[in-house]
Amino acid sequence: MSESGQREGEGNDEPFKIVDLDIYSEFIGSESEGEAGQFKLSVDVTYHGQTGGDDGVPTEPDDILGESPDLNGELIVFMVEDGVPAYSSYLDEIWTNRMVFREYGIESEEFTLSQDESTTFSAVWKVPTTQIDGDGVEGDIKIPINPGRIIPIAVVFDRDDTDSGNDQDSNGDDTYPTPRSIQSATPQSTKYDNPERDVPEITKKTETYLDEGAEIQANFDADEGIGAAFVVYNYESSNFTGEWMTDEMKIEGEEVCDENGVCYAYSGATGTSVIPYSGDSQIYYQVIFSDGNKTSSRTDVLIFVGADGGTPPSEGGEIPIMLIGIGALVLAALSGFVYWARKPASG
Repeated sequence: MSESGQREGEGNDEPFKIVDLDIYSEFIGSESEGEAGQFKLSVDVTYHGQTGGDDGVPTEPDDILGESPDLNGELIVFMVEDGVPAYSSYLDEIWTNRMVFREYGIESEEFTLSQDESTTFSAVWKVPTTQIDGDGVEGDIKIPINPGRIIPIAVVFDRDDTDSGNDQDSNGDDTYPTPRSIQSATPQSTKYDNPERDVPEITKKTETYLDEGAEIQANFDADEGIGAAFVVYNYESSNFTGEWMTDEMKIEGEEVCDENGVCYAYSGATGTSVIPYSGDSQIYYQVIFSDGNKTSSRTDVLIFVGADGGTPPSEGGEIPIMLIGIGALVLAALSGFVYWARKPASG
């Protein structure tokens, strides 16, 4: 870091402040009926100091005169949904939209850190089911949010660095004193930045038709155990724009507990969910899961095919009807025979 140079450009000669940023996101289901679910967010920020100048000495005059080299930061977590299908009047077709902003998970959390200091922010974000239109009227959300497509994006801003505003004005004044973004992260980037952390995965998945519904069972591999898992599903399509339903998987395995005896995950875990049938409609589903170390993962949207046993409900419903029809024909034939046999002989 001491070898890093200054930023180039007019007014951009002050040191750049370096931070590590990690974010963890866990889907924790709903508290009550009618909700779309919640995400538990945890953000870790570590400030390593600033760069620029000879021997690491700040080049900004104010810093040389004694201005604190601390990071006066601001944290914002944007909750975005990736892959939202919506009708485009321009294209006259359904278009898949990338990284659609839905709401703030954490909004404008200010903090101050000295070099090598760290801090952690936590929040619970409830998936909204309403929205406010351009006229300020609140109503049902037009395109319900699919929790399986949600990605939180954490961004740290340096509140003391507003030089980016200079580029907006030929006089070099801070006409647009917008704080500079100095770091961003998603749960996916956090996995890559921390290779020592285990990433939970599904090693085996089975689908079975049962009388009471479609059973989905998943075997998990997670060094930290599995804390929770959910199935998000619908009966329409993989790009469904309506409300996706959720079902919490029943997790079984050996309990993982902390030093105080509080158990928070299961090792060697198996998760089971039974999704109710909707006539003979197909079931489109996605599994969302997280381990005991706050690391989350998910599958793609899958179609339930029941390849591991059982009978689809449509086939199960046709067999009794066929048997009833055959039985009715046999009964009619027997009745006709009895009537003929009892009929007096003529002549």
